[in-house]
Amino acid sequence: MRKRFVLFTVLFLLAFAAFGAAVGCTPADDTVPPPDENGDDDGEEEAAPPPASTAPVFIVLASGSPGGAYFPLGAGMAQIISSKVDNVVAQSQYMGASVENARLVASGEAEMAMAMANIAYNAIKGKGQFEAGGALEQLVALFNMYPAPQHLLVPANSDIQSVADLAGKRVSIDTAGSDCAVTSEIILKAAGTWDDVDARSLSQPEAAAALKDGAVDAVF
Repeated sequence: MRKRFVLFTVLFLLAFAAFGAAVGCTPADDTVPPPDENGDDDGEEEAAPPPASTAPVFIVLASGSPGGAYFPLGAGMAQIISSKVDNVVAQSQYMGASVENARLVASGEAEMAMAMANIAYNAIKGKGQFEAGGALEQLVALFNMYPAPQHLLVPANSDIQSVADLAGKRVSIDTAGSDCAVTSEIILKAAGTWDDVDARSLSQPEAAAALKDGAVDAVF
């Protein structure tokens, strides 16, 4: 299965904040008064440059819903950024995962985000879920975080042995807009069973409880 990527985009907010701080460290007028006619200066001390601004820069890191890997990982990354990067306070907020995260960063509502590789590719190219709104070419992928194969879970006593066996079954494909849901649809369509599956958009904790209670037959 495809690897998962972290999509981190630092937009103009940080760039402007850094530029403003640099300007704040420079006197507004750095010219030196000319000496008087006796060759001496005017005897007055120049005013000290104003101190650089110490107001923190707040950034949003868009992660994922509770129960998924993005949620605790986003909280941990925000904590590390806040403790290691001077004057920056990062706040992890769980959103609708990959698709929404890409749009939030592109719109400036979040400065950083996590997204899967295929969703990030579609966003930058304007394909799939992003075809109507156009390509989000301003997104930048920083690094690959961890591999994440797609799993399909069924009860131990289930008669489901393959994706083809999901026809006519109640299947949780994950929350709408998540990469898990997008990839689940791709898999089911490739197997020719998408139109025959009763797809449920449950979060992973909800899906686990539903599988345990027999409310669904399988969980992606």
